[in-house]
Amino acid sequence: MFRFAVFLLSLALALCFWPVTRGDFVIDDYVFLAQSRMIDAPWEAFWKNHFYEPVYFRPIGVALWWIAARVLDSNYAAHSAINLFLHMANVALLALLVRLLTERTSAALASAALFALLPFSLAATLWPSNRFDLLATFFLLCAAHTAVRFLRDGKPELWIAAGVAALAACWSKELSFPVATVLACAVLFARSVAWQRRAILFALLGTLIAFAFVWRHWMLPLPYAAASSDISTALQNGASAWWSSIPVLFGHSVGADAWVRFLTILLLGIGTLTIITALYAANAERKARVPYGLLLVAGMVALASAFTQWPLAHIFAPMLDGGAFGAVTFSRFYYLPTAAFAVLAGLLLARARFRRSSSAIVFFCACALGLQVRDLSESFASWTRSEIRPVSIAATDIVERVALDAKSSQCVVVMLGTQVNHPWFRQFADVTVKALAREPLRTWRCQVLSETTPWIFISPENAPLAEINLPTIPLDSKGTPKPDYAWGGVRYRYRLIADDLAKLPDARFFEWNGAKFDEVTDAVRSGSKRVQSQGWGF
Repeated sequence: MFRFAVFLLSLALALCFWPVTRGDFVIDDYVFLAQSRMIDAPWEAFWKNHFYEPVYFRPIGVALWWIAARVLDSNYAAHSAINLFLHMANVALLALLVRLLTERTSAALASAALFALLPFSLAATLWPSNRFDLLATFFLLCAAHTAVRFLRDGKPELWIAAGVAALAACWSKELSFPVATVLACAVLFARSVAWQRRAILFALLGTLIAFAFVWRHWMLPLPYAAASSDISTALQNGASAWWSSIPVLFGHSVGADAWVRFLTILLLGIGTLTIITALYAANAERKARVPYGLLLVAGMVALASAFTQWPLAHIFAPMLDGGAFGAVTFSRFYYLPTAAFAVLAGLLLARARFRRSSSAIVFFCACALGLQVRDLSESFASWTRSEIRPVSIAATDIVERVALDAKSSQCVVVMLGTQVNHPWFRQFADVTVKALAREPLRTWRCQVLSETTPWIFISPENAPLAEINLPTIPLDSKGTPKPDYAWGGVRYRYRLIADDLAKLPDARFFEWNGAKFDEVTDAVRSGSKRVQSQGWGF
């Protein structure tokens, strides 16, 4: 019965998710695709600075992108399906964990439905580049599940599996460090387990988490550049960003129709009241109670996962502009916290006097909410097809033609007219073209700019590039330049836009007219067409 219910839940999840498979790649996706095409093997990612932002160390996610790109090439539907299967696996793991902790199948299924179909977690799966959050959550759930089983059974293979999973989580995304640490500390308070077993598991988890942290510190030139010097202000701003983002995310996820929003609020209210009631309607049978200590641990995990995301949520708040892409990308900050909330909800439902009926209410409310997010899947796919793909394909065709015509081994191409209508192309123009190029060895020698911050250039490490003297990007308030670096045969360069684009040596200029790029090089060189460079920012 349990497996069949999880299978049905997976079908509902696939139904809500599937429209997005008709979409296309956008921004960060192209970075990982281009990188995967240029390096022969990803294993250097484990002992070299490898991420396009030099403050992140995520070798497992990068290796998975490389494998997927080599197997699937640029098949967007297949790349999207990886996220779907990862989310399905996380949902199944969460259900198994809650059932292991509570021995209540109904509560486990209700918590799994919450995690699977709430807009915050479901929306986060729609963008392939959010895969790092899904991977981190997968390994954290594996670590929690195997740790609980080791404490109960004492099998050495479970002890090893818990440690390896914690290490993998930390090397999937940075938010895993505090959550894994909380889980490790919680092991010490499992009073019903012999202290020797608790001590050995805590020692292993603590050692591997510390090793992952120190290793990351050694690998990165600026490991703490993303952290704010004023922690209290960063946390306050982050908490405010989270609070203000909830209605925006919900509103876009469930649609603009008033009756749909009313239904959503009603269902959410019913589910929330059911869970709150469960907290006070504890079963009189002591053996059916979930210990308060376990509830405390679940609450601390939820707080740790949210606490870590708050500052970044504030930084990326401008992306939440009411569009589909903003809703999908910003949801990644809620993915792991939603999983922690779902576990906590399952523990509370297991305490309910009428736990089966309460769990059924929560389960069906979650399914009804999930069906509303299907519209977000469709709108995100439609946006990428209509707004991003035409520009990306047209730019790639132009650069390949320029590369073929270039007399020297180097070329510079400037794409104009993308500042307002296509902001997510303009910052990633170079990597977009490098990811899609049909003649890669010829096209990779080019540098592709737009009228705003190029953000990032990518090329094979041994490829000769034109030196066009673009200013460096400041990484912090002290003006520290973001460093250029290479790993695995691929090179990253970070530059701001030139003060006068018309003076770029040997550059060719093309302007987007709404359907294609027209060459305007002569007009720019003669001065009859003035090119206005744009500043930094979203």
